[in-house]
Amino acid sequence: MKYKLNLLAVIIFGITGVAILMSLGFWQMNRLDWKEGLLADIQLRLSQPAEIYSPLNNNPDELVYGRYQVKARPLVGKSLYFYGQGNESQGVGYHIYHGFELETGKVAVFRLGFLSFSEVENRANPTNAIDQVNSFKDYEGGFLPLLNKGSFIPENDREKNVWYWHDVNEIAEHYNVDKEQLLPLTFVPKKNFGYSASPFQIQIPNTHFQYMLTWFSLSFIWGLMSIFLLIKQIKRPKA
Repeated sequence: MKYKLNLLAVIIFGITGVAILMSLGFWQMNRLDWKEGLLADIQLRLSQPAEIYSPLNNNPDELVYGRYQVKARPLVGKSLYFYGQGNESQGVGYHIYHGFELETGKVAVFRLGFLSFSEVENRANPTNAIDQVNSFKDYEGGFLPLLNKGSFIPENDREKNVWYWHDVNEIAEHYNVDKEQLLPLTFVPKKNFGYSASPFQIQIPNTHFQYMLTWFSLSFIWGLMSIFLLIKQIKRPKA
């Protein structure tokens, strides 16, 4: 009786483990199809002519990764220096952001470009990244999500004007605007503001294929281990 129970336990152990791991693999496969469809839709939107930004459309989910033409003027205040990585030749430095008032009354944070540490040191007045103008000008570009705070991302150092993530409350306070005015998105204009290029990049990771392979591989290994245990149990002398 004990022999049969041991065999049954090994079989249940093997089938249950394989089933769970396989289901996780198929779930990642479905997520992969969904993510590839999402990225294809975004690429299609980016290939379309730029739309004129409308004050009626303030929904971040509809604006993000879209190309728009906006009328805007820079707000009074220091530009924001976000610590980050440039391209291979630039190394580490700062992505330069500045708050702009849109003609619709909303406020958007524009990403102007990138400066390496050495470039910042060589600038006469690095805190003023853009000239102040009173008139609204046309800018074409695209909206990206804000940089969110992760587990290992430090707090922003507002005293030194070194930023690591987009805190809507702090940015609104920095430019002395109401939080409700601030669009929870970054605008990346095509215009060159005199900095190294900070290209428009789709910031959506797609690692589902790797996860799918991992779960299917684990299910295969689990199945082999279960078969090995089952054969070992069968060869064991019956009590």
